Amino acid sequence: MIALPLDVWHYILQFACSDGGRTGAVLSRVSQACRRDSSAYRFYSVQLHSLKQVEAFLATYKSAASAATGKDSSCDPPRVRHLLLTFLPGTVDVIVLGPCFHFRDYHSWSEVKAIWNARFVSTVTHLFELVAPRLETLTVLQSPEVLLPYVRVPGAFPALRTLVLFRNDGLFLRRPRTDKEDRDWMEPIDINGYGAGTHPDEAHLAAHPIFPALEQLYLANVECKPHLALWPLAAPRLVHLKVSPAEEESCAALRAALLRDGSAGFQALRTVDILPGPKVNHNADLSGLREATIDRPDLKLTVLEPLSPDFNDRRWVERLSREWTETEH
Repeated sequence: MIALPLDVWHYILQFACSDGGRTGAVLSRVSQACRRDSSAYRFYSVQLHSLKQVEAFLATYKSAASAATGKDSSCDPPRVRHLLLTFLPGTVDVIVLGPCFHFRDYHSWSEVKAIWNARFVSTVTHLFELVAPRLETLTVLQSPEVLLPYVRVPGAFPALRTLVLFRNDGLFLRRPRTDKEDRDWMEPIDINGYGAGTHPDEAHLAAHPIFPALEQLYLANVECKPHLALWPLAAPRLVHLKVSPAEEESCAALRAALLRDGSAGFQALRTVDILPGPKVNHNADLSGLREATIDRPDLKLTVLEPLSPDFNDRRWVERLSREWTETEH
């Protein structure tokens, strides 16, 4: 490698390896010296879009970790700082039902989806076990056509500061199974959660928050009502919450969460950004939110410009993927 001070190379490599993993993989094959000097940044940012990719990544990551901990190794251990997971039709490795299907198709699909769910829980749990301790930002994009099962995160995400969820937050938060509010009628149900175990109740979440250091949460196109009351428990240090687009029910749920007393009331929250949906009542719903902040002068509520009516899922995914890539990590 060119003779530059090591500190300069750190900046170069960190910048170069923020593209989802492609540059890091290329640098590891240039030479032994380049592999050694870039090893700490090879997995600096990682983008994965199917379980097959996650499984391949796990094999590569564990091999790099094993090589770095060898007796004669001079490489730094691998660390993932920024992770983008996309499980969307067209790239995900599971059958997606079309808009019109026969009951026979649904029966076959539900069997395949149940197997995929079990594989997902096992694979993604293992992924989080390896990367969660140092992970700083996480974006998860999914589709109503490929709902993700619940994963019980081992050891939580102690360093995560920014989380972006598109379409659903059920990957991390679920209410007790007696509550059918957040279930999709099409999804197959397994009493053991496909190996994820029991959903934690509010008392457990309060004692063991999943995201103890989380500062920014962006719920994009997520139906907020089922789990919004759980987020203050899962992320007690949340400073910035963004909800878009916010409809009547999500505005009401957020208002209720802001007004709750004690540790469950978003006590650390300082900024709330609301992007109104096309059906929201600006006079009633948004006024109710503004009233909820009267007793909290330290809380700033910002109502953003609404999106155009044709802002569909494809455009959401493009926007959130671009924001993840362009964010100054």
